[in-house]
Amino acid sequence: MLILSRVSAAFHNRKGETVFTVRPGQLNTFLEAPEEIREDPLFDMLSADGSLEAVKSVQQRKKLENDPLQGVTPEGKKIQPETPAQADGEPAAQPESAAKKPAKKA
Repeated sequence: MLILSRVSAAFHNRKGETVFTVRPGQLNTFLEAPEEIREDPLFDMLSADGSLEAVKSVQQRKKLENDPLQGVTPEGKKIQPETPAQADGEPAAQPESAAKKPAKKA
């Protein structure tokens, strides 16, 4: 499996043995990793926040090759997509707070 990692990490198998490690010098480069790393919960966590991407298609690989940091903040977190209202420059809708009950007079 081809991956692109933005963070250093060590992946383990079910026995707790280290099966693959991403070192600081390997960040933002494509690496061939064993499929076994998918078993590590760290893989899912890093994939969810955008710190790691497993290349699934040729189009995705080309996109990542052109800009490996696309869709990621400087801190390495995944950029959340804007809602249509935010894209139009309108503030996000705020839920209305419940009306306050008048205080009882003594």
